Amino acid sequence: MILCINPAITYGLFERIKSLVLKNKPGHQRFLDAREAFVAGALSKMVATVVTFPYISAKTRLMWTPSPEEIEKYGDDVVYSGSWDVLRKLYKLHGIAGWYQGMQIQIIKALITQALVLMFKEIITKYIVRSIRLFRKVL
Repeated sequence: MILCINPAITYGLFERIKSLVLKNKPGHQRFLDAREAFVAGALSKMVATVVTFPYISAKTRLMWTPSPEEIEKYGDDVVYSGSWDVLRKLYKLHGIAGWYQGMQIQIIKALITQALVLMFKEIITKYIVRSIRLFRKVL
């Protein structure tokens, strides 16, 4: 279920940003230009990643098995019973920053990927809509 939240935030926020940008443009434009779509895509993905990263990271930690040395060093703090237990123990050890360990590389990868996807989606959609309009005029 949580894996559905990230794309829902990304696409929902992208459409909201798009509507705000287009509302402030002259005329009745229906599409963002490439730069606007890229920035809106990056911003929406950044928000989605920041919101969902702690839980996704917790799920990853649940799949990890600590070594005997890590158990000896950290004790029960690296043995988890569930996602909320992971978040609680990370907070105990590292504070809020513990929830976001490793997010830097994930956010860079996700921002670039999603910004490009949404930029190309906007460009392709614009040309498909224009082609359909031209096709209708011909008929």
